[in-house]
Amino acid sequence: MTDSGMGMCSEKGHDHGHNVPLARNFARYDSPPCLPTDACFALEATTLQVGAWQPFGLGNALLDFLHREVVVLCMKVNNRKFTIKAEIFCGSSTINVKLRTYEVTAGTYAVEVQRRQGDSVVFMDLFRKLARFLQRDPCCHSVTTEILPELAVCPQPVAAPVSAEDLWPLIDMALRGEAMSEEFRAELASAFARAAQDGQIAVFLASRSALAAVASLLRAPRQDVSLPAAEAMRGLLRRRAPEALPAIMEVIHDTLRAASTGSAVRQQLALAMAEASHGMEALHSTAAAKEVGRQLAEASSMLGRFQNVGGFAPNMYS
Repeated sequence: MTDSGMGMCSEKGHDHGHNVPLARNFARYDSPPCLPTDACFALEATTLQVGAWQPFGLGNALLDFLHREVVVLCMKVNNRKFTIKAEIFCGSSTINVKLRTYEVTAGTYAVEVQRRQGDSVVFMDLFRKLARFLQRDPCCHSVTTEILPELAVCPQPVAAPVSAEDLWPLIDMALRGEAMSEEFRAELASAFARAAQDGQIAVFLASRSALAAVASLLRAPRQDVSLPAAEAMRGLLRRRAPEALPAIMEVIHDTLRAASTGSAVRQQLALAMAEASHGMEALHSTAAAKEVGRQLAEASSMLGRFQNVGGFAPNMYS
């Protein structure tokens, strides 16, 4: 391995695989640089002070976090500089981050997390997840930060009632989206992903027209469009509305059958299906239960060659 480390990346908009495969890339002889003493140097506010038994263990803990907690679309590791650059999907959108580690004193390290591109709210959620992950990791014995671990709780304004008509502009733009820029379609997909988490709004996303709009985004070649759309489908499946499940599963099934569907999108849909296979007893219609069970069985068989697709119960309603 050269000083430049390991690069795993491909052209923007193409499938990067089912989470970039990660080896344990930091060896015992790898160590981070010392924290600069230059008076002009300052760490980002999003910096963790970590006590670790060995520096290479901390580096590999950072890689474990990326592998287990988010979907990595593109990554580059520099062993000499002890840095990790990654494009990841987290929450409802994609962001670009850089993790840089410095040695502060023997056994104490500063892990600077930089946002290079993407939503700041999603980035802060990622930062908090990383802090919690390192607190549980056996390679680390202390994790502190000057950033508050959680955002302050502010009074929420009373939301106005939402109707199906309120979502029509969003749905119409998504259905006509192939004529729009991919950046705009990515914003639309993120909006659908966020809406699917809201119980009041998600009810209206289960309509045929709304599902067709999400399906059109699922077919996008760029993963910053298709991944949020897959997260929207996952959010809708969590609601388990009996009358909508067959239509939702039909969209997922058709997406999995398409040869152009990227493996990272397949991974998100696999997680959605694994969650849907539990709690199916909430369905009151035996016919609907059997139909969804059949679709789960067919979809899970197509996903058999991908990892992390366990936990399905396709025969539970046969």
